[in-house]
Amino acid sequence: MTLPLVIDVLDFARNAGLGRGKIVVSSLRRLQDYLVGNSGELGYSVIGALDANGRPVLHIDIQGAVSLQCQRCLEELEHALDVHTELLLAQK
Repeated sequence: MTLPLVIDVLDFARNAGLGRGKIVVSSLRRLQDYLVGNSGELGYSVIGALDANGRPVLHIDIQGAVSLQCQRCLEELEHALDVHTELLLAQK
């Protein structure tokens, strides 16, 4: 299991930082009530950058799959995750 990524986000963005790793699904406690099984892992990447206006941002990508319960048939349903988001950071 990899260690959690802990960063100074403003410094990370200004210096174009890059962090990648995997998160074990069973370690996501808040998600456990929604899952049928908690095996597997999710891959993530966090890329720091400055946007076109010079503001610090984080580009966050998450890929993997989780096992949910189908609300129609109550069977296990594997749900693929492919999340891409950009987070604009507020400065002090």
